[in-house]
Amino acid sequence: PFLVDAEGEGEPTATTTDAIYTTRYTVGFFDPDAPVSVSNTYATFGHMLVGNVVVEGARAEDLKASDAGEVIFAYRNPHPAEPRDHRYTIVVWKQPQGGPIVFDEEKVLDGGQDGRCFFQPTDFASKYGLGDPIGVATALVQNTSFTATPAVLGRGRAGKHA
Repeated sequence: PFLVDAEGEGEPTATTTDAIYTTRYTVGFFDPDAPVSVSNTYATFGHMLVGNVVVEGARAEDLKASDAGEVIFAYRNPHPAEPRDHRYTIVVWKQPQGGPIVFDEEKVLDGGQDGRCFFQPTDFASKYGLGDPIGVATALVQNTSFTATPAVLGRGRAGKHA
């Protein structure tokens, strides 16, 4: 499994004890509770998305996805507006065997919002044949500080978490 530490500021790090060296992964960090002011509804905001992540060896500690893969959305710190709490979801997909995926999403390599707003993780996964996530972890963020503790991303079906 992957152990994700999303406490504090900065990009979450992961530790894995059973990654497959020849396998590539896609890692995402999403806020499904982002407000849409014009419609008074909520949409998913992509805080980070990195594909073609390769884990060097079967065990890696303090792995930053952005150091090991192709950045689609650079990491952007959570900043939920008061007074609502936000659920943040970290998702790991095992990519299909073969070479790297050629992602056609426009890269967001700074703090910009283009492409991040209204992001649909399930549509993205379907588009690239990622299937169900191999792991999902959620954290509750209150205003600008994490209340999360490290969470183990379990195996199996993720349901509607992503």
